[in-house]
Amino acid sequence: MIVDDYVEHLLFAMELTWSYRFLLRDRAQFTDESEATQPPAELVVDFDELRGLIDRLAAAGMFRQNIDADLDALTRALWIVSRYWMDHLGEMERLDEITWDDQEHGIHHHFAVLLPHLTTPTRRELEAALQRASRAHAAGGPPAITAPIAS
Repeated sequence: MIVDDYVEHLLFAMELTWSYRFLLRDRAQFTDESEATQPPAELVVDFDELRGLIDRLAAAGMFRQNIDADLDALTRALWIVSRYWMDHLGEMERLDEITWDDQEHGIHHHFAVLLPHLTTPTRRELEAALQRASRAHAAGGPPAITAPIAS
């Protein structure tokens, strides 16, 4: 199901960012960006996977018909929220210790950008998929996401 794939992608990306936060933070410090002509391949792959999921949602008619969504801009906004959430927590929130609850807020921000573009049934499906994935991850991973993704 598309919504399950979407949620798994998002949770994987957020958990990866959480698990490797120190490496990601230090990456900029130890990488010679002056010689780079292309973005890091792993970031391109992650972005392309997200764009593919957005395209699948659109092809399945899951976006609201009464708004003209720029899918490229939407994908970039969603990717930026997820990818740079840890930076935000450190720089803007000034958190020294970041918990999964803090990371969960990033997931909610991601959905705050996405949900207005989706049909009501799709939003419900996405919330149900998030709850299913959260229960599955809770067994061996970070705490389950307890709050609804949108009000």
